[in-house]
Amino acid sequence: MKIRPHHLLCIPRYYRGGYNNKYAKNFKRICIGIRKNPDQKIKVTKKCDDICIKCPHQLNYICKKRKDINRLILIQDNHVLKALKIKNDSTHKAKDILNLSINKIKKKELKNICKGCEFLQFCIKYNLNKSFIKDINKT
Repeated sequence: MKIRPHHLLCIPRYYRGGYNNKYAKNFKRICIGIRKNPDQKIKVTKKCDDICIKCPHQLNYICKKRKDINRLILIQDNHVLKALKIKNDSTHKAKDILNLSINKIKKKELKNICKGCEFLQFCIKYNLNKSFIKDINKT
């Protein structure tokens, strides 16, 4: 599975919304898949990932939502990579990389990294999904 760095912040806070139904269903499918198999490998990449692929704004693996969006997304991705001290195109167990994002990036950093994201209000309101965290940490 390929996941963008900034999506490592979205997954444990997933509130079941999105740009449209197709996107939301795909995001839900990915989150459920991680819950069922937290040892699966995730490749962290700054390219269009398995979540982006169903986004209505994605065209030829580029976000077309607005003119400056790709630059802003790369800034978010770079902030997450730096905060987690991981490299682009590195591979990790899902539970390991998601626990790292949960433990390293708190609300204050989330507000800074995700400034401008239309879903930030939901991440702040609902915060971390405790049942998701519990599921990925079952032994």
